[in-house]
This record gives sequence, structure tokens and C-alpha cells, in this order.
Amino acid sequence: MANPQNTKPAANATTNATPGTCVDAKCAQKHKVTYRFVITSKPDLNMPYAVAIGGAVDPAFKDRAFGVACKNGKIEFYAESGKEVKLYLNSDASPDFRKEPVYAVRVGNGPLKVTITEKRGEHADKDAPTLKETRISEPDKNGTTVTTQYYTASLTGDIWLKVTHKYSIDEAKARIPPTTGAEIKAAVLKFYDGSLSDASPTLSVTVPKPSGNGTQTIVIDPNKSESMSNVNANIQAAIDLYKDVLPRVHPEGFVALLEAAQDAGIETLKLTSTWRPMIGSIAHRAGLGLDVNYLDNAQLNREELRGKKPTKSADDNVSDEEKRLFAEKEKADKELQTATESKDALEKQQAELKGLKKTNPGKVDPLKEAALAKALEEATENIKKAQDAKNSASAAWNKERDKNEPEKVKGYRASLSKCKSVSQIFDPWFMDANTQDQIAAKPNEQRDPNEKLHAHHLHITVREPKIRK
Repeated sequence: MANPQNTKPAANATTNATPGTCVDAKCAQKHKVTYRFVITSKPDLNMPYAVAIGGAVDPAFKDRAFGVACKNGKIEFYAESGKEVKLYLNSDASPDFRKEPVYAVRVGNGPLKVTITEKRGEHADKDAPTLKETRISEPDKNGTTVTTQYYTASLTGDIWLKVTHKYSIDEAKARIPPTTGAEIKAAVLKFYDGSLSDASPTLSVTVPKPSGNGTQTIVIDPNKSESMSNVNANIQAAIDLYKDVLPRVHPEGFVALLEAAQDAGIETLKLTSTWRPMIGSIAHRAGLGLDVNYLDNAQLNREELRGKKPTKSADDNVSDEEKRLFAEKEKADKELQTATESKDALEKQQAELKGLKKTNPGKVDPLKEAALAKALEEATENIKKAQDAKNSASAAWNKERDKNEPEKVKGYRASLSKCKSVSQIFDPWFMDANTQDQIAAKPNEQRDPNEKLHAHHLHITVREPKIRK
């Protein structure tokens, strides 16, 4: 819901409670306020937000933040002249926080429009909007003009940092599920209590084995160079991985990673990215996304599926036989698409012919009509054959792919899929945009940008309905 106050009251007034008397009623006119985002690093980003007017958050945002699709959407509401309006963004838009209001402006005597443009790189820009111009409309039939103020503002890496909530130790404790084992709970809190540093960069926790026989030690290694590359490229302020970045991750994300490792018997996790300001979806930017590229010695990389040389050295997770079977599946997919398009074209011709029979039957060639009907029968049969061929090719590829997937990767994904704290899992083998529904994950065929992005790591999104759906 991008517009909680889309009804425009002309004025505010109260009635006089004393019969037979008159009082002046002051009418405060409301004007339309519009905020629009231009996100250069990801134009279609969905931004969590809440609106405050005159120092109070609008009641519509009492329970959760809303989201605005930055590519074509905008935040619109009405506020009285003289009122200050401002936004809470990203994870700070959660009703649990709202400590860092940004882009505050005071409403004048007409509409107000603010365009906020993301700036990559290191910049010292503040979040205060700058008035760029004032436009006066042509008089309407009553001679009334409208004065609109246009503001601009920047969204820098430092501002992203400001609007991403940093969890305190007490806030982390409150967000760790009560079912979490004592060992894992204590380990997760180390991300928030200052225990980790360059001198002690890894997290180690010893937990009971799922079987109940003995213990296992799990180590999380936050790869500093990879975790900090986007952060360092876009934030001017001095920032530390252990004090500033990792504590901006929702605690349930670390709990999910460790519990799944315990279930799957994994001893080492290598993190490549947690919170970051200017790459990917809102998940990472809001501290809800975590990336893993190694589970013990299993590297999560399948870039070779489409013949691409891996961007990093990779285990052989794509066999030569799988490449051959995948090429056959791709061929079968294309043949089915061609057969379907051919039938669609014939059906269009048939519909046109039926229309002509109604308006001008003398123009219809019976031989052409019969040939078209026969061609449609053949096209239907061709689609059936193509669909059967596709099913067979897909089954063969699926079998070969699954045969070579490391067992620990399978077990890790299976555990994460059952976790109530996780809403999404994307990895080189499978893509699951909603782990909470009953729809099975689909194979990662590295077709669209999101599938290609996750060809070399596993990503989870923490479920946090107060920030994002």
C-alpha cells in the first residue's frame, strides 16, 4: 500500500457544541506530498517505508512498514501547510525501531514533490532535501493557480547505513526463537556483543549431534574481503565488519544458518555477504539476506552449466554428462516453444476465417478451410510429441544433476526449507522464492538475472513481515 492517505480532505473543522451560538472554525488546507526514488544500483528495488507527519507516524503504519516499488511507484499522502513530513526507510521503517527519520521537509502552500536519487561511490551528501524549483500552474477557470515545490535529495551508502538498524545485544536476545538451543543462542549473541574482531574473526560453537550421540563443532567464517567489498566501495564513514556490518543482520538469520548446519552435520560455513547497501534486492540492504559459498569442502558453484568459465575456482558440480543432457533439455524446450507458437498462429488464422464466414461467407475457400483444420490437428500432435520429449529430457537432466549434488548441500537446503525464520532460499541447484508455501523449489537453470546471480552461492532471506512481505 503506497498511499495510506489518498483521500484528499479540503479542510479540517470542528462543530460548535453550544446551540444558538457561532464560532470561527479554522480550516487547515492539506496538500499532496510525493516522494519518488531513483535507485541506480537496482531500479526495481522495493523500499520499506513509513510516513511521519508533524512528528507522529501515520496510524496506517502502526503494525508494519509498507513497500514502494521504486521503478514506477511513489509514496503519496496529504499533509497540512506548515507540517513537517519525513520518512523512515529500510529496516528502520519497522515499528520496532523508527529511530532515524530522513528526508524531512516542511509543507508549504501547495503540492510538494521530492525525488531521491541513489548515488554509488563514497559521498558526504546529507539526507536533507534541497529545493530546486517552484512552479506555478496556469490559472484555472476560477483564476486559481497552484504552486508546486520540487525538491531533490541523495541516497548514499552512508544514508543506507543510517537507515539499516543495528541490533543491540538485548534486541538480539529478544529475536532469537525460544526453541533455539542454548549453545547456538550463545554463539549468535557473539555477533552483537563485540566478541568478534580481526584478532578473533571466526565464530565457533560446539553443539549436540542430531542423533544425540556426541557433539560437533561448527565454525562460521565471515570472509572479510568479500563481505566488505560493496560496503567499502560505497560508504565514506569508517566502518568495521564486526562492529557495524554483522550486527545489522537479523539474528534469526544466524540462528537459521547454525541450526541447519547442526542438522546436516556441517562443520564449516563460509559467509560471503551479509548486510550491504548497494547491490541486489532489499533483503541484503535490510539485513535480511545472508550468502554462503562453502559448506565444509563443498563449493556452491555451478556456473559451468551453461559453458561459462567459473568466476572463481569451482568444484566439479556439473559433470560432462549433465552438460550434454542439459543441452538436450534446452533443445527440447525450444522445440516445444516452436510447436506452440506454430499452433497459436494456425489458431489465429482459423479465428480470422471463422470471422470471415460470418461477414462474407462467399470469400471463404473450403479447401483452405479443410487444410487449415488438418494443419491444426498436426500441430496439436506435434505439441504432444514435443511435450513428451521435453518431459523425458528434463527427467534425465534432473536425475544426473541430483546424482552429483553433494549430500551435505541437499541436507542443508532441506533443513533451511523447514525453518520458520526463512522465507527464501536461492542456490546454484534450486530457487525457492517462498519457502513458506506449498510450491516446490524450481531448478536453477541460470536463465534470468536472479538465477545467474545465485549460480555460485546459497542465499537465504530472513522472514520479517514487519519490514517486507
